[in-house]
Amino acid sequence: MKIKTKRAIMNLLLLAGVLWNLLCLFQLLPLSRFYLSVTAVGGYAAVVIFLPLLFPTFAKRDEKSRHWSALTPQEKQTMGIMLVLAFAWFITLMACIVYPL
Repeated sequence: MKIKTKRAIMNLLLLAGVLWNLLCLFQLLPLSRFYLSVTAVGGYAAVVIFLPLLFPTFAKRDEKSRHWSALTPQEKQTMGIMLVLAFAWFITLMACIVYPL
């Protein structure tokens, strides 16, 4: 799987996780359902990180993540969106756990 595809999937999962956490926060879903958000986002992140370490034959050796200065403007924008979504997901997750409305 290409890095661009992994980033796009992570952005979609983070966006879905933020929406899911907001549904739990406003009690449209039972509070215990926020674990699905943690499982989806955390599970995908763990697979992306640890699968190449555990099974090196699955990892593509020819494509590596580049340094920030070597990224194109579109890639920088995608990474910025991912950072904002990750922060929003974490904040909504903590809000869902600590401050249920």
